[in-house]
Amino acid sequence: MRLRARSRLAVGAPELYAWHIAPGAFLNLLPPWETLRLVGADQGISPGCLRQLKVTPLRVPWWAYHDEFVQDRQFRDVQQRGPCRRWEHSHRFEPETENECILTDEVDFELPLEP
Repeated sequence: MRLRARSRLAVGAPELYAWHIAPGAFLNLLPPWETLRLVGADQGISPGCLRQLKVTPLRVPWWAYHDEFVQDRQFRDVQQRGPCRRWEHSHRFEPETENECILTDEVDFELPLEP
């Protein structure tokens, strides 16, 4: 299954990219009703980093690997272990002008009980 969302934002692509990979961004992106929690401190992400998450209340472990980094343009999160059969989340930052960009989030996944 694939989900895709595009948003036009009044910020430059390099600034939005930097915000997404910076320490604290993951926690700021989670809505209050979300049951996903980061294990340990949010130190930001970088190529090849692996971070552990927990899906509460069941405490299901979820390990996300970060790759496909292109400076100021994109990165990807890939489930290494977790609740889905497969999970890949691509983040793309497409400049429109110096102070405006398109953020595209694309999640390609298979649920555990999906036929």
